[in-house]
Amino acid sequence: MNPTAKRLIVTEISQRVETRLGTLKFTHDFANGYPTDATVEKLYDERDFQRACQAYLWSLPAVAFTAWQRGTTKGLGARNGQIVAILSYEARRGILTANATTPYYLGFADLSSGPLVLEMPARGVQGAINDSWQRAIPDTEKPGKYLVLAPGQKTPDNVTGYVVRQSPTVNVFLGVRLTDPDPRTAGEALSHLKMYPYAQRDNPPNMEILDAGTKAWSGLPPRGMEYWERLNDVIQSEPIESRYLLSCNVATARPREGQAVQAGSAADEGSHRCRVGR
Repeated sequence: MNPTAKRLIVTEISQRVETRLGTLKFTHDFANGYPTDATVEKLYDERDFQRACQAYLWSLPAVAFTAWQRGTTKGLGARNGQIVAILSYEARRGILTANATTPYYLGFADLSSGPLVLEMPARGVQGAINDSWQRAIPDTEKPGKYLVLAPGQKTPDNVTGYVVRQSPTVNVFLGVRLTDPDPRTAGEALSHLKMYPYAQRDNPPNMEILDAGTKAWSGLPPRGMEYWERLNDVIQSEPIESRYLLSCNVATARPREGQAVQAGSAADEGSHRCRVGR
């Protein structure tokens, strides 16, 4: 092989770098050259994919919460703050992690209209109040009468008899299980479980528990672009801690011009791969 041909082969090889993304091409060599336009676009696409994975994993607890809340309200017809009984096998299928025998009682509340009162029985139930990131609000698993405030809501002047808890999110979730195997005493414990607006504290309404029966419903997180639409709902309605703002910017940022479909595909692929552990 003549020296000129050999130099051409070396030059051609030095312009290409094989990676798990495929071949990346550079104008000269990797250390001294510039990526070609096609390589730049490929790297942008990979960045979109990686950020989609990060945003998906970060947001999964909140999106799952929102899906569950929508399932009980839109799917089962529960009012804001109404407790729903999940007792049948068919109803349990709407919950991602339910087992086949435990009686579940769930209630979602939007605190934007005012504080919430929760009366937790002294015995026979196990559970707590969670914020919309599925983090338990401290000590709400204990018996007592709780006054739950949304971010920014001021504590009322007279809170004698209440345990005051400030939720870091506007939406909250009560989830309890009945732990007493005796139906009579379990029913007695359930009769003391109450959730109602603080504005109705002087005349609390009767607790109307909605039995889901065997109605089909789903509290599972959606797939595809609907997942990101639900995430946008969370970001628009809930305060976000400053350390998470970068993920939020990714989740709500406009894609580059002419890249809307591609960005959507990257996000969809990112959520799919995160689901299957790739």
